[in-house]
Amino acid sequence: MAATVSYNLMNRAEEDNIAYAAKHGVGIVVMNPLAGGILALAGDPSLAFLRSGNTGPGDGALRFLHANPAITTAIVGFRAVAEVDQAVASLDRTGELTETWRQEMMRRMDAVKLIEGQFCTGCGYCKECPAGFNPSTYMQHMRDFVRYGVAPGRLTEWIHSRYAHQDIVAEISHCTECGRCEKECPQHLPIVEQIRKGKQALGISAAR
Repeated sequence: MAATVSYNLMNRAEEDNIAYAAKHGVGIVVMNPLAGGILALAGDPSLAFLRSGNTGPGDGALRFLHANPAITTAIVGFRAVAEVDQAVASLDRTGELTETWRQEMMRRMDAVKLIEGQFCTGCGYCKECPAGFNPSTYMQHMRDFVRYGVAPGRLTEWIHSRYAHQDIVAEISHCTECGRCEKECPQHLPIVEQIRKGKQALGISAAR
């Protein structure tokens, strides 16, 4: 028996549930192990502790998961064979992965606070919108609005810049705010609230 959960160094909401499952013999399959790619691509100097030598930040993120004996496996998305090799190499030094090391990684991640709380990982589960809007892409843009520290007053400009070659006003207007996307979201994010925020910034009336 196994359970699939969304868990990574940035989003550890399932920490207690993972420990509980292990005590009862339930395997854990981790999805979003690299936080939707954020932990694999992050260049912020504050995340330098994730690197080891010439490795990328994904090295530390995967080793963090491997240090938890309650985790059975992780689903990692790869775009090239080289990325597979890098992931395998990150797990070679298993002797270093103690609980003390794992706790230190959490402490250092919490000190960074790039994105607090739950955030969109880009899993795409919400993209099948009956109105034809794509909440998945939109939520990733809203996540990055916070991630890159854009001034709140520039939200309108940010949205237009992310949809430079699309009529985002027309697209987001299609959303009826039915809430289907929220039901599909494994992070339980307030997607409709974020869509309403975007509509307001773009001068669009909320759906009734």
